[in-house]
Amino acid sequence: MKKTAVFILAAMMIFHISASEGISAEKNDAFPQSDSRISQAGYNSIKNIIPAYHFNPSFVKEINAYLEDENIQILPTDNPFVKVDIISAQAETVPFYEVKGGELVIKSAKRKIENGTVTVKVYIPRSHRPQSISIETKHGNIELHRQKAKKIDLESDRGNITVNEIESKKFYVYTKRGDVKILDLASDYAS
Repeated sequence: MKKTAVFILAAMMIFHISASEGISAEKNDAFPQSDSRISQAGYNSIKNIIPAYHFNPSFVKEINAYLEDENIQILPTDNPFVKVDIISAQAETVPFYEVKGGELVIKSAKRKIENGTVTVKVYIPRSHRPQSISIETKHGNIELHRQKAKKIDLESDRGNITVNEIESKKFYVYTKRGDVKILDLASDYAS
């Protein structure tokens, strides 16, 4: 009984420390945080929705994603924090993410041959304007909705790219085989 109480107290202390550094846990499931603040590093998706973590926007100046098959959506939110949700439909591995040095980095985990899809949803407060948003995927689709950033760079080998209501001084988009759909874009330079 005492060991359980000590473990719970230690877990609560970790989350209080994390919150003071710009991270807080929305759910308290059995997914540990490492010292480098990587919230997911290939843990199986038991409930198909990985526990989300919140980040103080002042700690997120850049958003960089390097993904293989995962789809990614960058969406606005009225909440005062940056939030990352990972939704898995029978995929055994999920990407990991961390905030380090002002950069939110999302990367694919090592994958086996598997069926299943993963969608990464990044929610950015409407009032927050990152310096840059850079997303690279091999096969995944990219969606950006109602975002403002100084520089946006989107690249997908085979996935589709959709942007809607985007403001950026510099906007780059590239795909080899996917479709590009631009619904509303305000930019000083676009290519």
